Amino acid sequence: MEKPRILILEDDQNMRFVLNECLRREGYQGILAADAEECLEKFMEFRPAVVLLDYKIPTGTGLE
Repeated sequence: MEKPRILILEDDQNMRFVLNECLRREGYQGILAADAEECLEKFMEFRPAVVLLDYKIPTGTGLE
């Protein structure tokens, strides 16, 4: 069975990896993105069930 996918948009590399490890331990597949452009590309490619957005990123806000 495929694990549910969660896309993580977080510009801080350490935080991305911590969040990913926590999700992995709970049975999820984390997909990591460091900026808005990468997040949109990965969203279209992987179609995650959930997206965790960092509100403040260098290229704008997670909501944009």
